[in-house]
Amino acid sequence: KLIREGKVKHEQVEWVEAEVGPVDATIDRPEPKDLEDAKFSMQHVISCLLLDGEVGMDTISWGRIKGEKYREFRKRVWVKVHDEWPKTFMSGVGRVTILLKDGQKITEEMDQVIGGPKYPLSIEDFAKLYEKFAGVVLNKAQVERSAEILLNIEKQRDLKELTDIIVFRK
Repeated sequence: KLIREGKVKHEQVEWVEAEVGPVDATIDRPEPKDLEDAKFSMQHVISCLLLDGEVGMDTISWGRIKGEKYREFRKRVWVKVHDEWPKTFMSGVGRVTILLKDGQKITEEMDQVIGGPKYPLSIEDFAKLYEKFAGVVLNKAQVERSAEILLNIEKQRDLKELTDIIVFRK
């Protein structure tokens, strides 16, 4: 949110702390070893978000894992584990604190991720995200048609057309 709104730029950041519960501590991976590890590294994803301004397909790439500016920035991102929180996924409140180089501290928190039951994606947000990621492998017509099917999935008699699009690129 802070990055999307242009309130924080990576040049301003001294450090970032993400607070998680005991089960979510598995995302504390300061130096991802491979692509799979990078997917679940809070340090990696936050660093890419701040340096690139967004999370995209390139976020999980060898260029980002090995890139010097990403490696250096990951050292300034850490995960604080709250062992006293319930031992369930996404327990407690998701809280991120950013210390800016001017000494200002910014803390944002949410009780659930955007896209979850409490904060569902709007149709417009879904369409943007779907186009961004599916558009890497599907052409524009395939993205639009498959999105239409997904948005009306309860009305579909079968999913053959969707399968043909996403599996066989028809």
